[in-house]
Amino acid sequence: MMDSSIDRSHGGGKAHHLAQLRGMGLAVPAAFVVPVSWYRDHLRQVGLEPLTLRTLLKAHAKGQANLSALGQRAAQAIRQAPLDLRLLRNMGEQFEQQGLEWPVAVRSSAVSEDSSACSFAGQFESVLHVYNWADVACAVRDVWASAWSIRCLSYAWARAAVPGEMAVIVQTQVNARWSGVLFTRDPLASAVEDSEAVVEWVAGLGDALVSGNVDPMRCRVALDAQGRVGVRADQDAAALPSEPPWLHELVTLGRRLERAWGCAQDMEWSVDLGGRLWLLQARPVTRPSFEVWSNANVCENFPAALTPFLFSIVRKGYEQYFRQLGLGFGMAPGRVNAMAACLECIVGLHGGRLYYNLSNIHNLLALAPGGRQLAAWFNTFTGAAEFPPVSILPMGPVQRVLEWGRMGFSVLRCYSRLGARVQRFERRVDDYAAHTEAAQLEPLDGARLAQKLAGFLEIRFHQWNDAALADVAAMVCYGALERSIQAARLERASGVLHDLLKGLPDLASARPVEALWQLSRMALQDPARAHHLMHTPADLLAMQWRAGALGDFGVRFHAYLRQWGFRYSRELMLDTPTPEENPAPMFELLQTYLQAGDVGPVEACATQAQSRLQATARVCEELTPVRWWRGFRVSRAGRFRCLLHWTQAAIGLRERARMKQALLYTRLRQVLLASGRVLQAQNIIAHADDIYMMDHETLLGLLRGQAPKGSLAADLARARSQHAANAQSEPPDVLELPLGSRWCASTRQQASDQPADMSLGSMILRGVSACAGTFTGPAAVVAEVSGAAAIRPGDVLVTRQTDPGWAAVFFMVKGLVIERGGMLSHGAIIAREYGIPAVIGVKHASTLIRNGQTIHIDGDHGVVELRND
Repeated sequence: MMDSSIDRSHGGGKAHHLAQLRGMGLAVPAAFVVPVSWYRDHLRQVGLEPLTLRTLLKAHAKGQANLSALGQRAAQAIRQAPLDLRLLRNMGEQFEQQGLEWPVAVRSSAVSEDSSACSFAGQFESVLHVYNWADVACAVRDVWASAWSIRCLSYAWARAAVPGEMAVIVQTQVNARWSGVLFTRDPLASAVEDSEAVVEWVAGLGDALVSGNVDPMRCRVALDAQGRVGVRADQDAAALPSEPPWLHELVTLGRRLERAWGCAQDMEWSVDLGGRLWLLQARPVTRPSFEVWSNANVCENFPAALTPFLFSIVRKGYEQYFRQLGLGFGMAPGRVNAMAACLECIVGLHGGRLYYNLSNIHNLLALAPGGRQLAAWFNTFTGAAEFPPVSILPMGPVQRVLEWGRMGFSVLRCYSRLGARVQRFERRVDDYAAHTEAAQLEPLDGARLAQKLAGFLEIRFHQWNDAALADVAAMVCYGALERSIQAARLERASGVLHDLLKGLPDLASARPVEALWQLSRMALQDPARAHHLMHTPADLLAMQWRAGALGDFGVRFHAYLRQWGFRYSRELMLDTPTPEENPAPMFELLQTYLQAGDVGPVEACATQAQSRLQATARVCEELTPVRWWRGFRVSRAGRFRCLLHWTQAAIGLRERARMKQALLYTRLRQVLLASGRVLQAQNIIAHADDIYMMDHETLLGLLRGQAPKGSLAADLARARSQHAANAQSEPPDVLELPLGSRWCASTRQQASDQPADMSLGSMILRGVSACAGTFTGPAAVVAEVSGAAAIRPGDVLVTRQTDPGWAAVFFMVKGLVIERGGMLSHGAIIAREYGIPAVIGVKHASTLIRNGQTIHIDGDHGVVELRND
């Protein structure tokens, strides 16, 4: 029966809501329900009763079940078994009693369906145009089986929900002129926003609307205090010829249900040929599941639109990065495999730019002990500020104790020899680099180049964990040190933390800067040569160097490029020429050094090292006040010194690994350039740089002589066109998007917080302190390191983001303002290396600050004041 007595556990969510509608006297087509008890009997008949959907999902979470294989077998068994004859007789009786007419629609009504948390909309089967009992019997089994489909199981898994047991509705099918859906509030609007209703409809039945095969009519409707309807056509929908006569009744009815049930409603409806409005379904509006995307930190390595080739290795690389970390830390393989969906979408592209999927990363971190704290430290590490909700995989107490114990042992084992592990990574990269210099690659054929490319992929996908361990060590140690200082309630806790990390000895990232500075000092020893280098255009100097016209200086310059030419701005982008290929930017930087003063990076670092030692002594004295319990005092200071040592060492190891990462990617570029020339010579591609417009698997196949899939030329042209369009886009730094969607220029985004406070004669910008200290001086607003020639000693550098190539100018500036980045981003580390007052995460800084404008930077409080001179 379909009456108001049907509850969710008996008839499922959809039937429960339809029964309530009928109880309110509303027009609902005649129907009856095949209750959940018949579904249970059918499962027993086919031997599936022990394997409920809930147990299947739990087994999958533990890595003990394959959703697709088990679900497919279960669905097949459900469809093949005949219905109980008693059920067929019961349906016939209900058909007559409820006054149904042919044709009928057979629809799902799962226990969890149409709830406020998960609608399961479109996940279960609905069968229309059913004209006889044989087809009804097939349709009922199809609806039951749809709960076991991989589509439904994946939907449930992604939302940590269970479809529940399945009832079925058999309902007279409306002979519809129009069918559609009404959202009494816009589902994409804020939950607290008093938004308009949204109506979509198509001619005939609503299956065309659900399938997306037809562009619907769409309008937005507002009701005023007197109940009058205000209608406006949606700009993205088909034109609205006139206001439909049923629209006022539909929207008024929707608001009535909203008031009665206390929440916004999602209603399916049809209007028959006689103009009567029928309600087919009503349920709470389910806000789409959102993912949080952030380009914090990742934009430092990849500051521009990625090519298809680069994204293919970056996406796989990040997946393997987190997977290998989890396995290396002793996490159960089954639990790691159960998070495959998160691992495969750790990063993504929006407008061609790379973003972290912060939702997935926080979900993965939640698997580990102290996951909430790890998430906070990850945000500090990267500069992200958002904390999306997480779904934690279920784990019993015994399993939790065993796994956490195993992870504790594995972590200790990993970090007992971290220095040796980083050395192993360095040797691995050095060995690869030694066999992939440009001259060595020149004579190789496609097969040999494929081996070189495969060698890179082996390191990046399967041998990266030693470098990843250094990242995690730096993140955890920095977070623990910050927490320790805050717990000690020291004055200027933030500034103290920065002081303790100033002038770290022998940072790998400082070596190229020091070498170039020494080259500039050598040039100054010959006034004529120095004059020539300072007053000759950089492009001309590059030509003279290639022609051997710079004498012994040219030889030294070449030696510098051979040793350090892999460290430059955009070094991981692959499509940016190296300094050896285009030395002009390096000559421009050298000219800046020649005009600088006598204080170089070594002297600047030494000054900050002394400041660091003094700060360390002060903190230890505060932690160990003069008391008679000296033993306890020493123990407390000793713990602090140990943590400080680990933090400084971890940062140094991470910088060493990042240095080798740059070398590895630079060698990959040489492999790609050689591969492009070979494929172009074979007339497989038209242009050598077409290799950037394909993924790494396609390139490997072409180099090995395999025929391309599909139309290669058309695919490359399409990819090149899309990449060019992406290069012109500028997505926001943080995106909150419905699950599975992508940003586009028209995507609705909430307005970002205003970054500035206005006061008389000045503007205050706020960010995060990265290095303590204050300074007032002129701003040098520079977008790329190629514009470093505009920076003068004593400027405050203002830029959107930095990468390792910027280290070459940091020691000359007196302040640093960066729009994006984290506390362990390269810019923050180098700022502390030279003791530069630095504020990061300053939104819109490079837009709001004028070049040459006087600004005051307060690194103690994360404030930048713009002054109007």
